Amino acid sequence: AHEFLPAANGYLLRQDWEEGFATAVHLVLDLDTGEYELLSAGHLPGMQRLSGAGRWEVQEAAEGPLLGIYDGAKFEGARGRLNRGDLLMLCTDGMVEVPGRDLSEGMDRLMGEADRLVAGALLQSGSRGAAVRLIETVAKDVNDDRAVLLLWRR
Repeated sequence: AHEFLPAANGYLLRQDWEEGFATAVHLVLDLDTGEYELLSAGHLPGMQRLSGAGRWEVQEAAEGPLLGIYDGAKFEGARGRLNRGDLLMLCTDGMVEVPGRDLSEGMDRLMGEADRLVAGALLQSGSRGAAVRLIETVAKDVNDDRAVLLLWRR
């Protein structure tokens, strides 16, 4: 698992790609215990809704350099645990970026809408299509990449 981002970085460096760089997030999850490690290559942090506390926690510690910039890049992970009822949300920057605003404002808005649209439905019965509804609510007319991964532990 810890060789994935360095391998992706090496691949991009070998491509001589015009775009020049990429971002990525890599989740290593133990499905039995809920323990995870989140590794990032210039990507937004993960957001975890703690069901017991009813609040969100941002995994700021998962930081790493952009992919395709320099050889030998190192990627440190943030460790956490998904307890029963917790929700882990990963998203692309198109979900939270608004010109002239700080990313944290967009992340706050996304977490608030996730609470409203997703968290309650998941607690009731699981929610198919929750990520699509979240994208349509938060970033419907955004001309950028828009993707959300919602991982809920029952």
